[in-house]
Amino acid sequence: MHDLLYKEPTKIKVEGINLTYEGLIPKIQKSMLSKDVDAMQPHIRAFVERAITFQACPECDGTRLSPEARSAKIHGRNIAELCEMQISDLADWVRGLDEPSVAPLLKGLQHLLDSFAEIGLGYLSLDRPAGTLSGGEAQRTKMIRHLGSSLTDITYVFDEPTIGLHPHDIQRMNQLLLQLRDKGNTVLVVEHKPETIAIADHVVDLGPGAGTGGGSVCFEGSVEGLRGVTPSPAATSTTGQRSRNRCARRPARLRYGERRRTTSRTSTSTFLSTCCASSRGSRVRARAR
Repeated sequence: MHDLLYKEPTKIKVEGINLTYEGLIPKIQKSMLSKDVDAMQPHIRAFVERAITFQACPECDGTRLSPEARSAKIHGRNIAELCEMQISDLADWVRGLDEPSVAPLLKGLQHLLDSFAEIGLGYLSLDRPAGTLSGGEAQRTKMIRHLGSSLTDITYVFDEPTIGLHPHDIQRMNQLLLQLRDKGNTVLVVEHKPETIAIADHVVDLGPGAGTGGGSVCFEGSVEGLRGVTPSPAATSTTGQRSRNRCARRPARLRYGERRRTTSRTSTSTFLSTCCASSRGSRVRARAR
């Protein structure tokens, strides 16, 4: 009975086949209890909510910290209270600290927190479970971590990191991509946004349509060539036409009380913009499929 309920993962062989046996309780803990309930599939969530009750630990109040850790305070706040703060508010709080003995540590922490705010993640808190982050939030969080790394000559691939971002925050995201490139790395970005494609050193446009209508290389070259500024096959491509039209459009002035009529267009291509850097210079590639 003990092995049925509590046995840790163990390699066994059944009729010549290698298998891993795991007790019922450890398996449920790993597959269900360690995950965020809201991120589960509906039928799994229904089972978990029916069979299990979640509540905060009465000893640590859900902070997972020992009494000694919670008793240590800086300016009246302990580590649990600081982790609950919004990152933008925490950055302001750290900026107000004046401790010469830990000045290098505070400088690095301040830069890290400011980086979160600069790419539109200032609304997060440090106690937010990683499993609850969206795909775009997770990519941007990893990007900030890599910016602080001393490694170079690394290839990074980002899949639409600007999704859900305000246009103002897209410019900040572009700066992070360029910083990664300028450290001597290769950065590949699958992207639809013209604002991000514009910073590419090299562009590859796949199309002309999506799905079965795509798969052909419509253009490869510079952003100027894609827009048709210089003579190129992009002059007749869908992506090149939309890029030129976007550059040519200028917003009309609105009188007070008027609303702008907007038209939503679906791009027929998916772009891969690549920011490449080497000791001999930098290049950018963008690919659309």
